[in-house]
Amino acid sequence: MQSRYVSLRSRLLLANATIIVGLGILLLLIMNAAFSKPILKELQRHWLTTTQRLADDVVAPILTRDELALRALAFDNAGSIPDARYVFVTDERGTVLAHTFDSGFPADLKDVGRNVNNEVTKTELMISRERVLDICAPVLNGSIGWTHIGFSQEAIHRDSTRLVTLVALSIVVALILQVLLTAAMATLITRPMRRVRTLAGQVRRIGQGKRTDPVDVRGGHEIGELAAAYNAMREDLQAYQLQLRTLASQLALVEEKQRRHIASELHDRVGQTILTAKMKLEGMEANAEDPDQARQLARVHELMDTVIKDTRSLIFEISPPVLYEVGFAAALEWLCDQMKDRHGIRIEFSDADTSIDIAEDLSVILFQAVRELLFNVAKHANTDSASLSLQVTDERLRITVRDNGSGFDVASRHAAGPDAGYGLFSIREALRRFDGDLTLQSQSDLGTTATVSVEIGSIADNGEATE
Repeated sequence: MQSRYVSLRSRLLLANATIIVGLGILLLLIMNAAFSKPILKELQRHWLTTTQRLADDVVAPILTRDELALRALAFDNAGSIPDARYVFVTDERGTVLAHTFDSGFPADLKDVGRNVNNEVTKTELMISRERVLDICAPVLNGSIGWTHIGFSQEAIHRDSTRLVTLVALSIVVALILQVLLTAAMATLITRPMRRVRTLAGQVRRIGQGKRTDPVDVRGGHEIGELAAAYNAMREDLQAYQLQLRTLASQLALVEEKQRRHIASELHDRVGQTILTAKMKLEGMEANAEDPDQARQLARVHELMDTVIKDTRSLIFEISPPVLYEVGFAAALEWLCDQMKDRHGIRIEFSDADTSIDIAEDLSVILFQAVRELLFNVAKHANTDSASLSLQVTDERLRITVRDNGSGFDVASRHAAGPDAGYGLFSIREALRRFDGDLTLQSQSDLGTTATVSVEIGSIADNGEATE
């Protein structure tokens, strides 16, 4: 499974965001441990002292059964303590002696917090959806009664929540600011790396023979120097590529001219000499009186016919006159017939447009390219059929050779270097001089499709390259 690429910019942003969030969580934990819990603990200590003081104040009223004094103490404490929600006093049996509830004393509170050890207790309750801490203190060790004060914890929880919210908002603001700052810093940090990546992409395009643009060389740092070196290398490579394409094109044309010269020599000299020898041989055969001699001359006559036939076939194979006498499309059709006769491969030829006038130099390059592709089918495809099509689409002339043979791995062929397909390499370089290209698509056991593409503007310009 291919691993996902994460850019340095994204990693910087993620790292800083993680740090900010981590520091925020740590700050919340520190605040909870250093502020919220101590404050709540100190507040509860104050509440406990208040309840115990009330327990001391109600001793006399309980002993004298002064309910008015008990009621007054209960309401005074309830009114003077901001967080007090209720106050009530019971005797040792649990009978309520005084309380501050307006709608009657809730029966379920009477025994809250009372214990056999006569100790101060704290009990958390929910009263009308409000969190209340009930503190129960014994009066004279519980021998004469108990005092209860219910303290609301909503305020402390509300303040704690407000503080946490404030810290969380601060973390979010800090995170946003940090992300913006990190983005700006990451842009500055990664800009040279992006330029290096651009350089790498340009180098790959140069390696593929594609057109490239100069790289911005502003700045005096190392990346600027690298970009300047790249631009110099690019200019040199493009000059070399232009020379290579020119040489490849000229080589193909010179090769074809040499082929035509050899074919012409074979036809004019060797062919005429053999034809003259045949005519003399026919005269000797007609005047032979010895039957044995006549049979031998007839045998030599047959050999001379074979030599003449082979010479004519060799002349057509070296440089087919049909390419210059009839036209490019007809030459391709003749080439398909030759592939069937010599290699047993049936080539289905389709010509969508024969009205285009192709310059002679370019027709030579295109014919050699098609012949190379068809020979590759015969040598490597392991098939007895293929197709050749000639058409014009998107202002380009496209010649496609397609087979359903064994196929191959295109990437492996390119990785093997130009020696693995020198013929195709030279044809491709020659085509690029005419703004043309050769593309290959192939998969193992699924056949191969090769396409020669040339811009229409380059076809009828008398063979001059368009750069």
